[in-house]
Amino acid sequence: MLLELLNQQASPGLACRPLKFRPTFDKFAGQICGGLAVHVRQPALVRSFHWTLRLLQAVQQLSGNSLRVLDPPYEYEYRRPPLDILYGSAALRQALTGETEFDAARVQRLAGVDELAWFHRTADILLYD
Repeated sequence: MLLELLNQQASPGLACRPLKFRPTFDKFAGQICGGLAVHVRQPALVRSFHWTLRLLQAVQQLSGNSLRVLDPPYEYEYRRPPLDILYGSAALRQALTGETEFDAARVQRLAGVDELAWFHRTADILLYD
């Protein structure tokens, strides 16, 4: 089902296929589990952050809005949820937990990073371009 949801929208530069695997440790050790293999075919076309948001959106949709996110503390922070720290605001957490709509338009807004401004801000410290 996850693969079907992801395939409903084009993923330039990426191809996904179903995958079966058997973990050797942790919660599902020894059990056959299903997942996805993600193949990057054209790296210049891939917007990994945008695709990751689409993946999270599909998982959230399949969960029936029952996703939970990790509560604080997280490393040095004891008040804000870890996802808020990683994303930079509460917007992604609110979409994942069903507090706000998590549709294709929301994915676009959440992924709306000004890449050109970022490159200008970080040009002096980038090792590779």
